Amino acid sequence: MRSLVLLQLAVGLLTAGNAVASPCKPLSSSATSAASLATSTTSTETSSATSSAIADTLTETSAASTTEISMSSTTIETSATTATPDLSTVDSTTVVPTTSEPATTTYASTTETTSTAPMPTGSLTVTGGGPVQGQSLESSNMDGALTAFQVNYPGYDAHSYTIDAQGRLVNDQGWFLCGRYEATNDEINRPAIVVTCSSQIPLQTPFLYCRVSGGQEVQCSIPAISCVAGSDFFSLPTCTAAAGTWDQFSLGQSGPGNVLQIGGSEGSAPYPRIVLSVQ
Repeated sequence: MRSLVLLQLAVGLLTAGNAVASPCKPLSSSATSAASLATSTTSTETSSATSSAIADTLTETSAASTTEISMSSTTIETSATTATPDLSTVDSTTVVPTTSEPATTTYASTTETTSTAPMPTGSLTVTGGGPVQGQSLESSNMDGALTAFQVNYPGYDAHSYTIDAQGRLVNDQGWFLCGRYEATNDEINRPAIVVTCSSQIPLQTPFLYCRVSGGQEVQCSIPAISCVAGSDFFSLPTCTAAAGTWDQFSLGQSGPGNVLQIGGSEGSAPYPRIVLSVQ
């Protein structure tokens, strides 16, 4: 009896379950087709929109890339143009090699003369001072011959003189006049004696350099020296070059007689001063 009741109860529960499930019937084929169409349409629209968006994106990207490439090309062209030198801007001072005839250099003479005016050719005559006023200077044609006035030695004659381009006094026989230093232990500043010479020796017999002044007066000079007496009677003075010149003519006594001297103011003081002019 109990089993029968349980069986009936089970059948009842099953029937109730089917009754509840009946509202959930499967969709009809029409509904399914409509759903599929909607899905397809949605998918197509989505695909079209997506494709359109992608195409637009690709188009924009391509356009942008093309623009960038174009701009890059422009930059490259501009850079290349800038790097090319513009020959029209070359400095007008650019040296252009040219051919020409060999240059000829002319050298100007640098020889100076101490003469303020050309000295006329003539004898040297005492025109001022001393016991030989009006006498002409005499000399011999040999190197180192003393020049003097009123000479009684054979071979002494008066000669004509002139001043060469270097300012040296030279006679008509081609002899120059030099000053021979004559310092002694007793007369350390003694004037130099004027002698004939063909060349000079510094600190011994330098050339007289002369000029004409005041119309006819002849003024000459030699380098000044400074001497120190020897340590004993047998030693000669030691002389060195000094500043300035000796330029005073005087009359001394030696050898042929009244010899011509040239010295400084101190050394010439004991001797008669004379003035020489060209006659």
